[in-house]
Amino acid sequence: WLLSTAPENHLTVEGLTRELARSRLRRHQNALEYHRRFVAHFVSVSRTHARPTSEDYEAISHEKENIQTAMDTASDLGEWTAVTTIADVVTASPGVFLLRGYWEEAVRSAKLALAAARKLNSDVNIWAHNLGLIHQHRHEFAEARRLYQESLAIETAQGNQGGIAGTLHQLGMLAHQQHYLQEARSLYFQRLELNSKLGNSSG
Repeated sequence: WLLSTAPENHLTVEGLTRELARSRLRRHQNALEYHRRFVAHFVSVSRTHARPTSEDYEAISHEKENIQTAMDTASDLGEWTAVTTIADVVTASPGVFLLRGYWEEAVRSAKLALAAARKLNSDVNIWAHNLGLIHQHRHEFAEARRLYQESLAIETAQGNQGGIAGTLHQLGMLAHQQHYLQEARSLYFQRLELNSKLGNSSG
């Protein structure tokens, strides 16, 4: 009664049972240790299934709810690297959540990763850029532009020329998508000039 079956002989616990167990666990004397083990397990699951294969995508999809819970728990515990490690698998380049159309989960994961990057004071530009991409795919253009500009400001301050070129390109694509053709042309040209200076022939 407490379990249901999923494809490939997986067992899942019914929602109410999960909530009751979670409530009881919060009051348990070993709750902190259990939470840390839970996070560590799903960091391992994410790393194990980080390859771009249908089998790995399926494995991550089966654990989608647990992975989201692990990210929330890691954030609550201040385990910021765990948050970004999991998010890197499920949302970045482009990540199974995007490939499978789990848009809300993708946004939520990338937001957690951006918050974690700010706590770590590392890769904020990358996660702002990644979250911007998700918003652009969802046609949430204003938020995408804001995040790209945040990323660009950090890259400019760091002198990261390759990052600047990449974000200029994405801003150009955004302007192009919104039919701001003069702005798009200007941004593409800036990127072209920068890549020429960097010797990036494909760019």
